[in-house]
Amino acid sequence: MRRKVTLLTCLLLVLLLRLAGNEIALYGQSTNATITGVVKDAAGAPLPGATVIVRNESTGFQSATATNTEGTFVFRQLPLGNPYTVSASYVGYNEQKKRVSPSTRATGWK
Repeated sequence: MRRKVTLLTCLLLVLLLRLAGNEIALYGQSTNATITGVVKDAAGAPLPGATVIVRNESTGFQSATATNTEGTFVFRQLPLGNPYTVSASYVGYNEQKKRVSPSTRATGWK
């Protein structure tokens, strides 16, 4: 009888672990977005240290970052929703704005 109980306990434990693994996979789905881009000058040279601000126009959510040495910026884990406005500014240049959808790549900032 003890052997049956142990076997049943092991089977239940395996079943629970499998169900927990499936549940984790279901909750692992993404509910956020990413916007990436490159800020360049009129000649196509990257602008490192440019200030980039992203704003969700429908919710008012806003976040800021600076471009890296290659002029690239990345906004991760943005709340889903459209439209987003991305603005870039740099000393000696006029501010530029673009409307984008999350998970797109905004390039060609001049």
